[in-house]
Amino acid sequence: MQKHKCALLLGSALLLTSEVGLSATPVIRVRGAARINATASALDGAVVVTGTVIDDTGRPVGGATLELRATAADGSAVPLPPFSACPNRPSNSPVSLPGPRPTRALGSDANGRFCATFVSERATALVLTFADARSLFDPAEQRVAIDSARRGVELRFAPTSATFELERETQRLQVSTHVVGAGPGLSPPLPLAAYLATPKGEVLVAQGACPADGATELELASNRLGTPGPVELVLRFAGTPSLQPAETRRRVLATAEVRLALGRPPRAADPTDGIPLELALDSAAGPVDGGSVEARLQGQTVGIAPVERGAAHLVAQFPRRADEATLELRYLSVEPWWRPGATLNVEVKLLSRARWVSLGWLSVLGAIAAWLLWGWRRPAREAEARATPELLAPVAGVHLVKREDDQPGWRGVVRDAHDQAPIPRAVVELVSRTAGRRLIARAVADELGRFELSGAAAGELELAVSATWHTDFSSSAPPHGELRVDLVSRRRYLVGRLVGWADRRGARGRAGAEPTPGDVKRRGRRMHRDEVVAWAAAVENAAFGPEPVDEKIEREVQRLEPPEPGDPNALEVKRDH
Repeated sequence: MQKHKCALLLGSALLLTSEVGLSATPVIRVRGAARINATASALDGAVVVTGTVIDDTGRPVGGATLELRATAADGSAVPLPPFSACPNRPSNSPVSLPGPRPTRALGSDANGRFCATFVSERATALVLTFADARSLFDPAEQRVAIDSARRGVELRFAPTSATFELERETQRLQVSTHVVGAGPGLSPPLPLAAYLATPKGEVLVAQGACPADGATELELASNRLGTPGPVELVLRFAGTPSLQPAETRRRVLATAEVRLALGRPPRAADPTDGIPLELALDSAAGPVDGGSVEARLQGQTVGIAPVERGAAHLVAQFPRRADEATLELRYLSVEPWWRPGATLNVEVKLLSRARWVSLGWLSVLGAIAAWLLWGWRRPAREAEARATPELLAPVAGVHLVKREDDQPGWRGVVRDAHDQAPIPRAVVELVSRTAGRRLIARAVADELGRFELSGAAAGELELAVSATWHTDFSSSAPPHGELRVDLVSRRRYLVGRLVGWADRRGARGRAGAEPTPGDVKRRGRRMHRDEVVAWAAAVENAAFGPEPVDEKIEREVQRLEPPEPGDPNALEVKRDH
């Protein structure tokens, strides 16, 4: 018997503990914000209050119940009589109880709209309060003055205005208006203005006129929307002597399609060690920042890399089964405003590890043969030996392909000096050097690196070319005609400065090869020059690291370059154009 009592007590304790544990489980609710847009007017002997309840994105809150209070001019409370429904206006008002009451309830329809009318001689203002019984929205309140001289105006965004694709040159906003208590044709068209709400203030993006109790479309340029992401629009009517001002807001999403392109053709490599791919990601709004790029082979993921500042460095790794493979590259979005575009198919040549070993042995044998031949031949003069690689190294420059004196201006292509790949969005400027630097004309290269530049001015002219991943270049403007502009990537430019610095000091690499950042670091340690070691390490990280090199990184590395006091061959930091 005693055992049964103990078991009963233990079971009761466990049951109580379970109930307490379950009741203590937190319930997480996601709450939104609500806004009341209302107007009130006292015309024709009656007060009319009308408006809408919307959430923080501008969408209607249907079935909302609002509480109304009235105040007199001295701030005292005014009892409210029973409400009547507005003629030909939506309403979901509960049944009004008879007799004056301190507050009245008014409900919105499925589209968030409400309207009621009542008679009151003392009321000068109304206080509308919304408290969601489901706790899905935070409470909202609006105080509305009862205007006895002007009619109220309602503004609405069409429900379809939710997403803007930035690839389009223009966007269309569908809006509508309603003048409270006005009959058809009694009010002239209302001038409307649409603004873009930004942290720095509002920016006017569209204007137009809308018929009273009608609808219209406002057109705005896509480039006024800024970068992809959430955008808050404000629709406003300034008001007239007979109509009250009105305003409503709507949050939309500006999106852009992501375009994938190869930064350079992939080299043949062993896929088991990994095939590096350099990718550029662009959109109608500029470089893409965020998300990742995935490489797939026959439906299987073989590599993935993050996207930063319009670039991704991906390594595809998989077993070799053939001499070539076609990789499918696609963009994976994190934010909803970056829309993945078409996939990019890339063919890569595959080498086996055994072939790499054979090539390694051939390289060793070739090096031995070259050493023997070098010992037999007469040594060339040092000046000639050092001049040869400089002549072969591609450099930045402007080349006149075809002279066209009868065509004022220039046209041509901007490309990489090493791989001849076009450089999209390169900026070509014509600058006058007379009486200070003055910009005459400016052009931006298209996706194929092509540009057209027109402009003329008296005096000395300069052609300045810049790009995100290439070092700036400028020279005297050539004769009018077709041009080819070659730019050196910032990575190669930094390595070239290091090689030139080492060559001038006789610091060649191993076996007389071109010096590397590692060679310069070792030389700096032997010389006990920490600044040389730090500079060579910065060049190595910028030139061979995963981070793309822009103008800021290039300048930071150049600031570390150790100057030699009194050395006439010391390089100066490149000046701004």
